[in-house]
Amino acid sequence: MGGREGDPTFLTLRGWIYYANALLDHLGLFFALLFLISLYYLYKRDRRIAVTILVAFAVPYVILTILSNKNPRYIMPVLPIIAVSIGAFVGDIFEKKFGKALVVLILAIGILNISAVTFGQPGVDNKILPKPDRPRKEDWRINDLLEAIEESGGEGKVVVVLPDHPYLNGQSLEFYRLKGGYKFAIFNGVYIGYETFVRNFDKIGYVVVIEPRDHKGVYGDVEKKLYEFFYEHRDEFEKVATFKLPDSSNMILYKRA
Repeated sequence: MGGREGDPTFLTLRGWIYYANALLDHLGLFFALLFLISLYYLYKRDRRIAVTILVAFAVPYVILTILSNKNPRYIMPVLPIIAVSIGAFVGDIFEKKFGKALVVLILAIGILNISAVTFGQPGVDNKILPKPDRPRKEDWRINDLLEAIEESGGEGKVVVVLPDHPYLNGQSLEFYRLKGGYKFAIFNGVYIGYETFVRNFDKIGYVVVIEPRDHKGVYGDVEKKLYEFFYEHRDEFEKVATFKLPDSSNMILYKRA
């Protein structure tokens, strides 16, 4: 599945450095280098401790690299291992020359890291600090869509969402449907499949599409076929509402005429 999404395989160099790059984004250059220095220091002081930390780090790294489906967040469980290594190193040298200065530097860089991932500042465009990604509050018009379905006579009807969108797929809309107490059923088109969609097409009361839409990812081919079939039979439906989305695309609600 990961290969179909474009994730690099373990047979390539990109596959083996995928999580190294992800860790660099999570940690920033300073803490990544500090981790390597701490490993070297611990190896010189007590090889058993260093080997234990290295194995605890390497085993999940190798397993995650071999798995076809990859995501930067999957490597996050090794961060406590990195913290233990750095903590052991800093604890040992704290009373030595420059030890307290290093602690102050770690605290300062740590504060900048928190600021970068929480507020998007400082926006350093490299690996010195973690990738700045300011939290965003975006309205994907889910409540508006559900209200439009209900107000247009959707009670008891079947709604099929054609795009496998990260925020606007059948699963996420079904959650908000249940939360809002709406009395209609919502299904994800790519999950029910093309054949089921076609076979039950006359029973579908509403169809949700997003335009423009690139049919990519694991279900890209299925999604494309769903779109093509629906547009071949669009004359059986009427447009109820169009909602502008944060990414400048349009979510369009169709109701069976």
